[in-house]
Amino acid sequence: LEQGATKEVILEGKFYSFVVEELSGNCFFEASYGEESSRSKAFELSNTIDITAITQGIIFSPGESIKLSGTASKKNGVQSNGTAEILIDEIDSSTSLNIVSGKFEGEISLPEKSPSGNYEILIEAYEKDSSGKKTNQGNFKIPIKIKQVIRGLEIALLYENINPEEELTYNGILRDQTGNEIKDEVSLTIYDPSKKIMKKELIESGDS
Repeated sequence: LEQGATKEVILEGKFYSFVVEELSGNCFFEASYGEESSRSKAFELSNTIDITAITQGIIFSPGESIKLSGTASKKNGVQSNGTAEILIDEIDSSTSLNIVSGKFEGEISLPEKSPSGNYEILIEAYEKDSSGKKTNQGNFKIPIKIKQVIRGLEIALLYENINPEEELTYNGILRDQTGNEIKDEVSLTIYDPSKKIMKKELIESGDS
């Protein structure tokens, strides 16, 4: 170069995982030539994948399939291409979805005997390099609720054989999807041998 002249040099490259390893945060380049040196503007180095996702509903029944969809992108705005692992730990339910051009969709099934209560769907998204090592990853949680559903009614008699003068002792027990008792009102009707109604009443499940 002539004295006083300048020349712009463009440097290009990729941050391969074996180079940066666990490095993250604000970084910069520094170049030197002779006694001169210069630093680049600071930039962020991150392996985080940002995820957003929704389900079609919040409250579900045991045995139901939950449809969900979402997006995944890196900090620089580039759409992710990788895998989204979907799981609900407490009921041992999981599935795997492909992330294509930053989008994924599918469904996860609830077991028939899922206990009622509040749960979280955990979404773990990641990409892998040519060696199979995870390079970028992120997670997202969606709260859901599983309903308590009546799956059975038991009628229990204290004695199978009684005399006409004796009092008939009985109760009705409602069972949910896990076999647990549900506290609710049960309508009972007692018939005689000719199918004539002898008594009708509402009782609390489990009460005699």
